[in-house]
Amino acid sequence: MALLTHAGFGTSGITSGTQIFDFSPVLLANLRLEEGVLSHIPCAYDDEIYDPVGYWQEDQLVGDTVTTTATLATGATTLSLSAADALKLGYNATSALQRTGAILQFYLGTGGGVNTAVNDNGEQVQITAWAGSTSATITRAYGATADPGTTYPSGAKLVLVGWPVPEGSGLLTDQSQARTVRYNLTQIFRRDVTLTRNQIQRRMQSLEDEYLYQIDQRAIEMRREMNKAVWFSSPSTSITGTFAVSPSNSGDNRTMAGIVYFLTIAGSPAGGATYDNTAEGVTSKTINNMHYASAILGGNPTTLFSGGKQSRAIQAFNQDTIRTVPDERVRSGYTTQIRTDTGAVISLVTDFNISLGTEGTIALADLSRMRFRPWVDSAFFILTAPTFTDGDSASVLAEWTLECRNAVSTLAAHSIHTALSIPS
Repeated sequence: MALLTHAGFGTSGITSGTQIFDFSPVLLANLRLEEGVLSHIPCAYDDEIYDPVGYWQEDQLVGDTVTTTATLATGATTLSLSAADALKLGYNATSALQRTGAILQFYLGTGGGVNTAVNDNGEQVQITAWAGSTSATITRAYGATADPGTTYPSGAKLVLVGWPVPEGSGLLTDQSQARTVRYNLTQIFRRDVTLTRNQIQRRMQSLEDEYLYQIDQRAIEMRREMNKAVWFSSPSTSITGTFAVSPSNSGDNRTMAGIVYFLTIAGSPAGGATYDNTAEGVTSKTINNMHYASAILGGNPTTLFSGGKQSRAIQAFNQDTIRTVPDERVRSGYTTQIRTDTGAVISLVTDFNISLGTEGTIALADLSRMRFRPWVDSAFFILTAPTFTDGDSASVLAEWTLECRNAVSTLAAHSIHTALSIPS
């Protein structure tokens, strides 16, 4: 369908002069009414990009979980852990700046069991001194907890539950973190129209203006490409370093990274992880596990992107887990919501473009950490110029990038499941 009428610039104002017409209000009005991935991602018109690479700062939190690197026998008071984990808990090469007092609770790895066994109401221990960069002296059975009387396995996990300091404490271990800058390339979208003078001036059946009609149609095609790029696109240049080497300003045909790319490079795939490639059918448990995998790392994704066939399977869930609610962001006026067993309520977005290549993939996103950002003054515009051709030409252009924050292991705000079986 053609772009909707909007209070901003209209196609009726196009002439053959050398002019640039800003159509970004028209684009925004239409995007918010489409049932697609792009329509649900905030458009950052107030944060334009002035470089072929868009940058952003990641949340860089000090982790609060550690893993033992050796067994811990009953009554033993030396906790072995990696140097990186020791830094989380107050170790410093300068003894005067070391911090003790951290209270840790075992949550994976039971006494006498394997390191993957859930430890319910496990023992708490407190760090009282640092024996070295990879070992701490601890007090066992802190508070009302108990030593299990058996050996904890190597690979057991503990979580920081408290870190008290005495009155009048001085400067302790520096907990500041180096900033993590991530980035994505911008991508230029374009469609062109050239019509002869006769084509433009002919009286057309069921059509008032062939020129404007062709521009409207090409704009729809470009918007469709933008939507697909947000989901499917892979970057033309590596974006995994700290800073990008800016591509040249012309001739490089650069492409940005899309959602699938960001969510699958966040870590190695594993069952129950934020990137899960287990071959299985989509069920309410599948979606519950996706939310849990992110929530346990501090995220809270609440928008589920799905293709058509996976959406049909989701809509067939038990009625006590799904409901239909009004939603002004989509043309139909209604959205399906899914109640998870973690308490979160997830909104389902069905985009049939996802079906064309990733039918077995669904993604759970935190949209407060995603933005679609335009190049300065290039959100969506039409360029016309006079020529000596007996006719008229116009170019529909836009330049954007996708910002996808915290698709990283330290605070995985999103999750993705690939390799799902495709319903018939």
